[in-house]
Amino acid sequence: MQRRRLLGLLAAGVTALSVAVAAPGTASAAGTVAFHNVQDGDATWQGAFPFDSGGNVSQVAAGTVGTDLHVVTVADGNVYHRIRWGGGSWTNPVEIDSGGGVTQVAVGTVGSRLHVATVAGGNVYHRFRWDTGYWTTPSLIDGGGTVGQVAIAGIGPILHVATVAGGNVYHRVRWDDGSWTSPGLIDGGGNVGQVAVASTGTTLHVATLAGGNVYNRVRWDDGSWTSPGLLDGGGNVTQLALGGTDGLLDVATVAGGSVYHRWLDRDGWSPLVLVDPAGQIKRIAGATTNTNQFHLITLI
Repeated sequence: MQRRRLLGLLAAGVTALSVAVAAPGTASAAGTVAFHNVQDGDATWQGAFPFDSGGNVSQVAAGTVGTDLHVVTVADGNVYHRIRWGGGSWTNPVEIDSGGGVTQVAVGTVGSRLHVATVAGGNVYHRFRWDTGYWTTPSLIDGGGTVGQVAIAGIGPILHVATVAGGNVYHRVRWDDGSWTSPGLIDGGGNVGQVAVASTGTTLHVATLAGGNVYNRVRWDDGSWTSPGLLDGGGNVTQLALGGTDGLLDVATVAGGSVYHRWLDRDGWSPLVLVDPAGQIKRIAGATTNTNQFHLITLI
């Protein structure tokens, strides 16, 4: 079985999901070990191996720049960044936020720049990494004090940001000149616990988790939105980890502490497959490279 591309097209009636985002919350990280696995373009998995055995990682997010995987973790409220190069070697983790108050992190890519959003004290901060390795200073983009989770994704030169506050979902845009739009309400149901966003070309995909069910909607390049559609109505999903590249969407879910995965391409959805039956997964994150590799990060 091959993971194929959608060739930049999605039929209006086809549901879609994508990108990497950490699940919200500040659950105990005692004994936590971070594992990395890869599904190649031929749909085979390479096998999970531990890359961080420090035991104190509470949150994780991932994103890709070309074939390189960037992993951002939260440990004891501080934020660390490391890279898995396309060849498979890893850099050592580098602390990029030592404030000690971060409860959630999200990663997105705009061109060759890696963007990171963090939640601390219910407020959202944003920074990015130039391709030279230089990090900008974090800036406050939402000081309302009520945000529980953030997700980000790039489309061309534009960064899209979705936040969850009071169970509602808000969306805003950072333009290429650095200016921001005001947040707009896109889901006022009041029961959303997690949101994930990403792009497949010029289209933004938004997935939400509410009541153990997974819903998705699409923002077309003209700014219009589809209505949310039910993707997984089993009622037992606890987390999402999503990945997307131009024409290929990946979705991983946690149910009963185990990880399941499927993808969407031009032929529709692949079967749902059990990837990690450990039964004790605490957190997941995912990201898809431009070579159709899906990277899955699990915290156990």
